[in-house]
Amino acid sequence: MYMDTHDGPSSSFQPRGRGGRNNNSRGGWNSQGGRNSSRGGGRSNYNQYDNVHPPPRGRYDEGRYNDGGNRYNNGSGFGGNPRGGYRGSGRQQPRGRGSWGNNNRGGRSGGYRTAAGPGGGGRLPQRQAYDQPPDIEFVAALKGHKSTITAMAYDSSTSQLYTGSKDETVRLWDCKARGNCLSVVEVGGQVDSLLLEGGYLFVGIRVLGMQPVPGLIKVYNLTTGAQHDLAGHQEEVFALAAANGLLLSGGKDMSIRVWQHDTASGTFQPSVVITAAQGGHQAPVQALLPFGNCLVSADWAGAIKLWDMASGQCMQTIQQAHKEPIMRLLQWENVLISCSLDSSIKVWQPIDPPTPGAVMDISPVYVQPPDEAGKPAENWGGVLAITGAMDGGQKPLLLASYNDDGCVRLYDLPTFAERGHLPAMRDARALAAAPGDILAAGDNNGVVKLWRWRPAPMPLA
Repeated sequence: MYMDTHDGPSSSFQPRGRGGRNNNSRGGWNSQGGRNSSRGGGRSNYNQYDNVHPPPRGRYDEGRYNDGGNRYNNGSGFGGNPRGGYRGSGRQQPRGRGSWGNNNRGGRSGGYRTAAGPGGGGRLPQRQAYDQPPDIEFVAALKGHKSTITAMAYDSSTSQLYTGSKDETVRLWDCKARGNCLSVVEVGGQVDSLLLEGGYLFVGIRVLGMQPVPGLIKVYNLTTGAQHDLAGHQEEVFALAAANGLLLSGGKDMSIRVWQHDTASGTFQPSVVITAAQGGHQAPVQALLPFGNCLVSADWAGAIKLWDMASGQCMQTIQQAHKEPIMRLLQWENVLISCSLDSSIKVWQPIDPPTPGAVMDISPVYVQPPDEAGKPAENWGGVLAITGAMDGGQKPLLLASYNDDGCVRLYDLPTFAERGHLPAMRDARALAAAPGDILAAGDNNGVVKLWRWRPAPMPLA
């Protein structure tokens, strides 16, 4: 069922009577981690991945998951006593966690074999009929975007979904009404990232027609309808996150930028820029994630960096955490999960207690696919996106989309036993989920599909 009831584009989103809390909290970042300027960052030479990378999409967070996106109604906002969208310091013992990768399938995760495709990068599962779990029902296919869906942000408090696309628009969908389109906004460039936070919608776009392609962050106040732009990134903005009252962004120019919320004007102002020359990333920054007292960043060279959120200092660098670009970062319980175009999903454990220069164990505690799968990871398709979800019974699982796989795969956590598939989704670059409710995925044809968890059966008397 295709739904598109909106007549045409508008210039802004309708205010929804929701706003963030404001004060003058700076969050502790200072010029020691970069210079107080809106310029710098340099250009990159990573054009080989221009048509591959998907930008980060909105974050699902109900206290157990965190992947750097929307955080409504959890006390973060821009000011007050922000929690940063995570539980404690990120080092607490997880609840109900079993052994990583203990899927009782003879070491073969997902129950299928792999075969090398062209260049060793194709993933050819033996079964072609993808099994949709019986406790999930298809809701609707949302039509309207004219090109690849690149980013999503879901507001579970209103059951509304924001989607961004290469067609230079952001659409707002009402998921309660089977996906009616409420608004279409032309943002003036291809969308690379979305963030929903504290009453604001942030949209990272690339402004075409200029060389190099400059990146711009458009800020929409969802309460007042006001809009302003944040210029500074010299190339595309791939990553957006918020923590401690600050907006954080990362992009192809290899810089991480920090933006301070000005309460008087209701706008964001440049505060700190961390470039490669200042100890930052040596490759385009693809993902940002608040994790305990740290900010985790990841790049196209496969490196992960951990930054102290109070001082802005780099606490640790894990070089070659992955062999190819890291696409997404996710926090589940007390662990960090990363995925990459090298075909792997890795689970990282914080060091407790941390030591100077070492916050995270440099060896992952689990790698999907596991070594005992019998095939090198390079024979699997690259992982385009992951997100966390809770099923109708509040059991945790991971959604993952691979290159040329034709579906979105569901894994139970922490076992990584394959739960089933969301079918007919080729190269889904954007995923979103709400606890026990909606699952959403957007593909390279501009179609957004919605699924919903079926109500749990009533227990027998």
